[in-house]
Amino acid sequence: MNRQSAATLPPEMGILLHNYAWSPAISTTEPVSILSINFAGYASKVAPYAGPFKALRPVSMAEGETPYSQIAKASGTDVGDPLCAHGTQPMQFAPDLSTYNITTNRAVL
Repeated sequence: MNRQSAATLPPEMGILLHNYAWSPAISTTEPVSILSINFAGYASKVAPYAGPFKALRPVSMAEGETPYSQIAKASGTDVGDPLCAHGTQPMQFAPDLSTYNITTNRAVL
């Protein structure tokens, strides 16, 4: 994880992925923000870390336990997923930052 903040995460926290994608089911004019939390453990243990994101009241949310062999597919990073498709140039950054400027982020889109 990118350690720019003073936050401490347990060793079970594998990765936080934040991606933008097009989802016509949600909006035909704006990209959607997709957050994936990969945590090696039970849902009850990840709750304190996922809670603040759930408090944002996302339009759509899926959660559950996934076997290790299916993590890439469940988080949208499998070789057949749009993020990893041929010809794309994905940019991924860990969201563990000291500051985050949503206005600038939206302007870049």
